[in-house]
Amino acid sequence: MRAILILCAWLGIALAWHYELPPVKVSEGVVCFFGKNEIPTPSNGGAICNSCYIDEGNHWIVFDPGPTALFAKEAYAKVVGDKPVKIVLNSHGHDDHTLGNAFFTKSTIIGAEGIEAFMEPRLLKRLNKEQLQGSFLKIPDLLLSKKAKIASKKRIELYVVEAHTKADLIAYMPEQKILFAGDVIFTERLPSILDGNLQKWIAVLEWIKKLHPRIIIPGHGKKYGPMAYAMTLNYLKDLKAKVAKALEDGVEYDEVTKVVDMSRYKNLALYKELNNLNILAAYQQLEMEIE
Repeated sequence: MRAILILCAWLGIALAWHYELPPVKVSEGVVCFFGKNEIPTPSNGGAICNSCYIDEGNHWIVFDPGPTALFAKEAYAKVVGDKPVKIVLNSHGHDDHTLGNAFFTKSTIIGAEGIEAFMEPRLLKRLNKEQLQGSFLKIPDLLLSKKAKIASKKRIELYVVEAHTKADLIAYMPEQKILFAGDVIFTERLPSILDGNLQKWIAVLEWIKKLHPRIIIPGHGKKYGPMAYAMTLNYLKDLKAKVAKALEDGVEYDEVTKVVDMSRYKNLALYKELNNLNILAAYQQLEMEIE
């Protein structure tokens, strides 16, 4: 009987959930974990976004702690060692980026003003209990309404913008020319505009383009070169132009997904899930601007 109990305990340990988190050094002192281009499910543990760690010498700064406290805990263990994380930056409120806040209760968590409106903890219903151990909704301690700078070894500028949501935060290291975009930029998968502002998002991407960053870390996707913004910008411009033309031609809301052809992007991940939803959202936004 004892042998059976020991075996069961051993199997429990062996089968315990762990994230497959290969850290990627994207530049000196900057390490990122790149999520899968999928919807969040128990099979991926919600690990679909990108999470980055910035080495400040005697402490670390985290940009987007990820989907669960367990994810953040395991990423921290792989990168940080025994140094503290002093600051956690939330690019926006979506839970695949922010439920990891729960692991960093001793850190100062920073987000954009209004972020709490987008912090619905959907993953608490989608993932299993083992994956969610220690996870809870933790709103940022400090909410920014305008540009700020972090007093740090590496100069880090924070910008509050409206793009993917109405409360996005971008971090930029001008000396290293590294930009942490959050979901303002996607690569290899279709962006979602459901909580965003199409016009303002395009303007933010044009601004990023003029910065000429050397490295751009997207919110989703593994490409992080200087042109990482291009797909998102091209997609949003195409979406805007085609939906605007449909409106001009008098196409009704119920018919617009049959008229607007975005199949140029059909090979991107989540195209089937998001294409029609984005067209409808763009229609509503542009229709309101016309009115």
